[in-house]
Amino acid sequence: MEFQVEIGTESSVIKVVSDREWMQDTERVYPIVIDPMTETSKTKGNIEDTYVFTGGNVPENPGNVYAYGSFVVGRSDELGKMRALLRFRDLPDIGKGSIIYGATMYIWQFEYSSYSNPELPLLAYEVKNSWDEKSVRWGNQPAVDGAILDYKKVKQVINGNTVSITPIGFNVTRLVRQWYNTGKNYGIMVKSKYEDDENLANRAYARFYASDSPSISSEQFPSGVFYYRNVNGLEDYQSYHEQSAGRAGIGYTNDFTGNVVWSHLDVATEGGPMTTEIRHVYNSSEADTSSRMGYGWRLSSQQELKESGIKDYPYVYADVKSISKSLKKRGSGSKMEP
Repeated sequence: MEFQVEIGTESSVIKVVSDREWMQDTERVYPIVIDPMTETSKTKGNIEDTYVFTGGNVPENPGNVYAYGSFVVGRSDELGKMRALLRFRDLPDIGKGSIIYGATMYIWQFEYSSYSNPELPLLAYEVKNSWDEKSVRWGNQPAVDGAILDYKKVKQVINGNTVSITPIGFNVTRLVRQWYNTGKNYGIMVKSKYEDDENLANRAYARFYASDSPSISSEQFPSGVFYYRNVNGLEDYQSYHEQSAGRAGIGYTNDFTGNVVWSHLDVATEGGPMTTEIRHVYNSSEADTSSRMGYGWRLSSQQELKESGIKDYPYVYADVKSISKSLKKRGSGSKMEP
């Protein structure tokens, strides 16, 4: 596998190019995920999901308790403007030094209602402060950032007696990366683009399953799917600033993460067809990890295989170059592949 960078005037593109022979192997199972992914816990205790509304024919009051079974986004004559609030209390552990490069939040639609508009654009926003799903109302709803994270169009999902339960995914990569970096996670808000439009043609709403719905499996609970990569080691596709200290060794500072790797040569053999060397290597991402060489230190000859706790990537391989490289389970047997 290699990375190709195409530099543009305003943006650049990174292409991940896999080995053709490996891709065309008859044992290959598609789709292929190059890097590990993880998903938020689909337990009711980990998911906060509800909606707030202005009150149309049914004015908002303390008797209108928090959403049960479903939440709604859009506008209706009965409830007025409706906005959804979603949050995952605990995020998956992706390990120190990992970078989120893809994150999608999914909700499952099972109803659509409109006067005449076949599609309704929904907008996702970052929530800026805390809220409680049981007590939040339109009048005390949390503030949101003005920038739109992503938008998706929803449409009719019922045809006769058939309901096509449809996943709607919002790209929230930037926000999820921020959650991991700061530890502050207040979730997202989803609302209609046309909620302030008085034109009846644009008055529509969509209904989604909530995590306390008694009629569905947990597979249709709101969820987040995150793709990430550990960048603690020394890799050819990353850039570093080098600091030489003569016999003491060489330091490498990752230009993106600031992680520091220090390499000190202990001994090296010269001549012959099988030369080798042994180094003491320090990695700041392991500064709290004790070893026989000291906190954060490894020998270049060390290799380690340990459990990750992630279902589809059950093991992690580590050496001084790649501190954490996930291994994907292939098929039902015991074979693993990077």
